[in-house]
Amino acid sequence: MKQFLKISIFTLLGFGIAALAYGIWLSYQDDQILQEIQAQETAIARYRKETKQHPQDPQAQLKLGNAAMAFWQKRQKITRLSLESGGMAAMNWMMANPLQEAVTAYRAALKLNPQLADAQIGLCQAMLEQDKKDQEATVTATCRQSTVLKPQSADSYLALGVALTRQMQWAEAEAMFRKYLSLTDDKGNAYYQLGKALLGQQKYDEAIGSYRQAIQLSPRSNLSYEGLGDALKAQGKTEEAITAYRNGLNVEPKYPPIHIKLGDLFMQEKQFEEAITTYRQFSEVYPNIASSYAGLGRVRTAQQKWDEAIAAFNKAIELDDQDAWTYKDRGVMYTKQNKLDAAIADYSKAIALEPTNIFSLIERGIVYARQGKSKSAIKDLNRAVQLEPNSVTALNALCWNGNLMGLTAQVISACDKVVTVAKPQEKDFYRDSRGLARAMAGDHQGAIADFQAFIRWTSSNTTKDDYEVSDLRKRIARRQAWIQSLQKHQNPFTPGLRQALFNE
Repeated sequence: MKQFLKISIFTLLGFGIAALAYGIWLSYQDDQILQEIQAQETAIARYRKETKQHPQDPQAQLKLGNAAMAFWQKRQKITRLSLESGGMAAMNWMMANPLQEAVTAYRAALKLNPQLADAQIGLCQAMLEQDKKDQEATVTATCRQSTVLKPQSADSYLALGVALTRQMQWAEAEAMFRKYLSLTDDKGNAYYQLGKALLGQQKYDEAIGSYRQAIQLSPRSNLSYEGLGDALKAQGKTEEAITAYRNGLNVEPKYPPIHIKLGDLFMQEKQFEEAITTYRQFSEVYPNIASSYAGLGRVRTAQQKWDEAIAAFNKAIELDDQDAWTYKDRGVMYTKQNKLDAAIADYSKAIALEPTNIFSLIERGIVYARQGKSKSAIKDLNRAVQLEPNSVTALNALCWNGNLMGLTAQVISACDKVVTVAKPQEKDFYRDSRGLARAMAGDHQGAIADFQAFIRWTSSNTTKDDYEVSDLRKRIARRQAWIQSLQKHQNPFTPGLRQALFNE
């Protein structure tokens, strides 16, 4: 017994000493960071003084810009340590926007010497950090100039690639990231960025390979796991995507986008309980972020649990009343309950917040069609097509609902176009809407061929999961009946049937 007590005491002492040593090490690390911060503040003050003493010296402006950027790059540690130590000087200057001071200094240096490559590179990186949506083209031009002034600078190509990615210029961004990879041994972040550019071009296999290389080089990169999950999801590899997202959360449990994407993927796969768990876990970590409540509202809508859905959506809007998508999703819930006026109010709010959101326009147009307000319906649906001329969702909505309203002549071109622009594996799905248009236009043989193609599509193994079995059978049975009528040269699409089809 005494031996056991002795061992226990020494074990506890060992743990205590280890904990003390770890605490001392952390304190030492913090002291080192504080010393660096103080040194940087001193340097910034010195460079400010130097720029005033030598206003025509571009190097002085360059040093000030670099010092401000270095300070900005330690912003997270600065914030924590400033608050913990009670020293607010660094925190106050951080709030005064060091990025803007860096941008101003770099611009001053370039005004004095337009060929100063390091100032051009610094300006590019500082403007990227500012991330101002209305300056994306200017940032890209700035970063492009840095590659001209210093063509062997790897960082210039990486920054230009990021700028191009933000403008969705995927192919050129890919070329810049590959150029960066050829010039540096620091490849982890570049493979992640390359994955984004490849994913943007729908080069899924290449994107997956690039993300996996990024993870191999930087196993703690939650962003690479997120990108890998996105690429796998796009390929329909649901279980692998779920694993990737979960690995990302293991790396960084408090990273909001992966929580939402994982919840949305569970929702898409009708794994409702898993989705609810994911959204609730997110809301426990971030109780003041609206996205988790909006996601929960979508799940409850799919489950037709209306009271819980409205409570979730209302909470999301209480936290963020400027998110167009939440109003759109609540509008969908009202539509499913046949509360059409409430749905239109929410869709209208979503459109007011985000006028180019075609999905809100489409949903409102469909509700107007159900209400018999054909002018308003066609206006919304045409507007959605104008905003995204090759959107199969917008074209199909215009085609289907326009025909149900008896406006075949106005929409038949959209019916032909949706089949043309659809992906090869989806064309037969969209032939259903065109079949309706052809039947309404008197082309019975064309309509029969389109409906037969749709029946084959809905009967395939790959599409059964997209519908409830009973719904699938009803759709097939309806179209088989339509085909029989058309074969007898009869048009089954009476006003009564067309009105009923608004709810299909």
